[in-house]
Amino acid sequence: MLKELQEKGIIKCEQYNEMPIRVEYSLTKEGRSLLPVMDAMSDWVAKHSPKDLYTGRYFDKVHADDFK
Repeated sequence: MLKELQEKGIIKCEQYNEMPIRVEYSLTKEGRSLLPVMDAMSDWVAKHSPKDLYTGRYFDKVHADDFK
């Protein structure tokens, strides 16, 4: 999957020739353009998931009313 994302220009991979070998992945400009889409998908999942199953970064925002 990472290789496919690289081929599509979504992520870039930088390998450092050190021991142990270190590899870093980061989003390209095109990859960063997907962040609003991913945020929208995350919001949808949060809103449509039972609160005991969803513990993502929006948990408090989405389920705040459940704890009043």
